[in-house]
Parts: sequence; C-alpha cells; structure tokens
Amino acid sequence: MKKFKILLYPISLIYGLLVSIRNILFDIGILDSKVYKIPTIGIGAGKKCDGQILVTEDLLGLTPSPHPSFVKNYSNLRSTIKKSINSYKNEVKKNKFP
Repeated sequence: MKKFKILLYPISLIYGLLVSIRNILFDIGILDSKVYKIPTIGIGAGKKCDGQILVTEDLLGLTPSPHPSFVKNYSNLRSTIKKSINSYKNEVKKNKFP
C-alpha cells in the first residue's frame, strides 16, 4: 500500500494543478459551462459555472470568521451552540444540573 501511495503522489499533484488551472479559466471567463453538455459545479464558483458548492458548516454558520468572499451564512449556529454549552457548564458548576 505504501508503494501505491508513493506511485500516486505525483499523479495527484498534476491532477490538483490541472483542476486549479481549470477553475481559474472558469473564474476569469475563458471557459464557459454553456459549452459543455454536463453541468459544471465549483467551490467559490464564478458566474460562468452552473452551480456552486456551499459547505454545510458554512451555510449553518458553524465556521469561524474570516470567511472567503463566496461563503454565505444563512444562520449563526456557532454562537447558539456556544451559548448552550456555556449555560450547561454554568449549571453543572452551580449544581443546578443534573
């Protein structure tokens, strides 16, 4: 298995480079998803892509700031969870719970 990983490492580097170049070409408008018969989906996608992946943790507001420009929070569960945990902790310390 170790030899297999060593063999695949250079291929993964080349693949990562090609994906990065492709994403840049979509972002600056050289490539357009309308040319292809399959939808193109990106992370931080530009307007030339058919859709964008939004990570669930970002959508729910679980990730700390600062956020990349393409991230949009639809909730702020991070602060809600922190408040809940602090309330629990304080009640346990004051012997109010359990």
